[in-house]
Amino acid sequence: RTQPTILLVADQKGAKQIEPWVKAVKKNYAGHVSLLGVANVGGAPGLLQNMIRKKFRSKHPYSILLDWSGDLPKRLHCTKDVVNVFLLDVSGRVVAVEKGDCLPASWQNISDAVKVLTPNAK
Repeated sequence: RTQPTILLVADQKGAKQIEPWVKAVKKNYAGHVSLLGVANVGGAPGLLQNMIRKKFRSKHPYSILLDWSGDLPKRLHCTKDVVNVFLLDVSGRVVAVEKGDCLPASWQNISDAVKVLTPNAK
């Protein structure tokens, strides 16, 4: 990794809160941070996995990793029904966390941490 990463982890309900986060990151830090989305689809029956995968590909113009086991959300202590936002430094260490809507205070927390990691960003 050569730049910090904003990792967005959400289940189906939390996915509704992702777009404002993505827009804010792209508007303010394009080229300074990477975005990575993970969908928590743990518990989905094996028979439906191919259908779910196709639905994601047709609905989203960008890549989203699908966590079929639900291990990542467990390891990161994600909250259900909201988007979980993690700022990772270049070594993969979590340096800031927000959960839920992209509210001004939540965005400010992530933004301040990005500025510390990327002094050349605005």
